[in-house]
Amino acid sequence: MEPELRSNLRNTSTWKRLLFMVLFAVVFQLAELLLAAVAVVQFLFRLITGSANDRLAVFGAGLAEYLRRVVAYLTFAGDTRPFP
Repeated sequence: MEPELRSNLRNTSTWKRLLFMVLFAVVFQLAELLLAAVAVVQFLFRLITGSANDRLAVFGAGLAEYLRRVVAYLTFAGDTRPFP
C-alpha cells in the first residue's frame, strides 16, 4: 500500500467527516419531509385565504438556506458543518 494512501486511511478527521456526512444525510431527509409539509400548508393557506403566510415563507427560506449548506457540506463544496 502506498504511504500516502496509508496516511489518508489513518487520518481521523476524514473518518470523523464521514460520520458527520451520514448524520447530515439523515437530517437532510428529515428536512425534506418538513419542506414538503411547509409547501402543502402554504398552498392550503393560499387556497383558503388568497395569500401566502409570511411567517411560513420566512421559515421556508431559512429551511432552504440550511438545506443548501447541508448539500455544500455533503458534496465537499464547503468544509463548514451546517450544525453546530
